[in-house]
Amino acid sequence: MTVEILNTAIEKLYSVRFTTVAFVSDMGSKNRSLHIQLNITPEKPYFETPHIPDGKVFDIRRHGRMISRASLDALVEIQTGQLKVGWKLSKALLNVKARAILFAGDKNLLKGKNGENNYKVTSYFIELNNAWFDVHNSINMYGSHSGLHAYGINLTEQNRILNEMSSIFKGLRVKKHISMLPFQYGILLSNTSLKQLLPYLKDRFSEVHYVLGRRLNQDILENLFSYLRSMGNTSDNPAPLDFMRRLKKYILGKHSAAIFSNHQNTKKDTDVNNLSMDILNKKKNNEEEIVITQDIFVAILDGKELIYEEEPIDLSNTDIFSSVTSMAGLQYIIGFVAHHFKNKYPELGQ
Repeated sequence: MTVEILNTAIEKLYSVRFTTVAFVSDMGSKNRSLHIQLNITPEKPYFETPHIPDGKVFDIRRHGRMISRASLDALVEIQTGQLKVGWKLSKALLNVKARAILFAGDKNLLKGKNGENNYKVTSYFIELNNAWFDVHNSINMYGSHSGLHAYGINLTEQNRILNEMSSIFKGLRVKKHISMLPFQYGILLSNTSLKQLLPYLKDRFSEVHYVLGRRLNQDILENLFSYLRSMGNTSDNPAPLDFMRRLKKYILGKHSAAIFSNHQNTKKDTDVNNLSMDILNKKKNNEEEIVITQDIFVAILDGKELIYEEEPIDLSNTDIFSSVTSMAGLQYIIGFVAHHFKNKYPELGQ
């Protein structure tokens, strides 16, 4: 990307009456060069939402304490049985490839671990990352909880999260590095530009009251291009005519089960339309499966009515709550159920 290409793209968009108010890029070396040419800084940015999860699993220092995966490794080791505090956490998840999932995961994984400093700091770091991702990944005006509201709905709390994230990562240094890495620069740039974009849009467009963070990244474009390239098998560098044909097939893929029905660019329709073939792919999900044993088979031959009785579980005689970890895992499940049904059954109280 160059300044000339960027300006040409913006001019083309304006020529078809597509108002351009911001641009998005990753933190690659060529794009960093473009930032320098355009004099972009975290203090005076255009809007920018890079792929910042890269590198976060490295050892990072905060106020002299080490924030690393050691605490997470220890948590995996102490968890046994079916009731777990961090039920999503595993050794496989701690790989570098899963870093984005980890930092968008449970925020209470390490709270209360004997009060040790490393656990407290790591827990705080993950919780802040989780809240920050929610601010930048809002999909609707009102999310499933206040943290997922669009930027501008809960502005005071959202700005607090952005400011705290910027303050921490501005002072963080990855082990053996004396300066900030690109992902840190991207976090600072993203936070400042998001805070400046909303008032700018409000001034220019009276109908704008919030910003959906999910629409301010290049993931959609990358996924589209990656899929279009794969449609050509070994021909992964399509000519303009090939690209046009693949794009037509991609658009049709939403409605036709004959063309890429498993890869759709939007959510499935709830309405019935002429091109939809979803009804052919539906399965009977409500049918109960019965395992035919010898006793059941004899009862069927004798014409007897089958009666199924569920044996109650005596929790007092089990040892599933024998450890602190199991009890914490049970509290986690109870909290989830209570949160899920608090609106449906308000008479149950807080």
